[in-house]
Amino acid sequence: MSSENTSITAEDYFKGKLIGDRLDDARNLITFLADNGIMPGGGGGDFWIYRDKGLFVIHAYGDEDNNWFIYGHLENLESFPIDEGMKEFVWKNIRICTGQCGCPNWPRGGDKTVFGKEFKSVCSSVFMFQNPKNETLENIKKLVKLQLNNINNM
Repeated sequence: MSSENTSITAEDYFKGKLIGDRLDDARNLITFLADNGIMPGGGGGDFWIYRDKGLFVIHAYGDEDNNWFIYGHLENLESFPIDEGMKEFVWKNIRICTGQCGCPNWPRGGDKTVFGKEFKSVCSSVFMFQNPKNETLENIKKLVKLQLNNINNM
């Protein structure tokens, strides 16, 4: 799917909640997602879907700090080859549950093994990126590609 053929743009998706460099960074990611057939759907549009599988949540709160976040989970990726640098990147961004997220209906954190490393009290979203840019965005794209390969090979 080409981004020219999709109706979603960063400007549409964030509805004035992001400006400047952060909007540019979000535009970079959303164009990549659209080019790979990943579109928003469900959960008020914050869940991004590929072949009826939710991959992650992208959200901007529209706050004065111009913040945006990506929350996601990793399914069945333990068997995929991944280099040590990417493992470190994921491990560094594991989201530990504090019980303070305001989501009473979400399951609380549990122990989880991610790429061979044990973590205690991991949030149901597993990882979080706040205001990603440059190298972080490129690594997120690599994670997305891993997820797509996983889904396509099921």
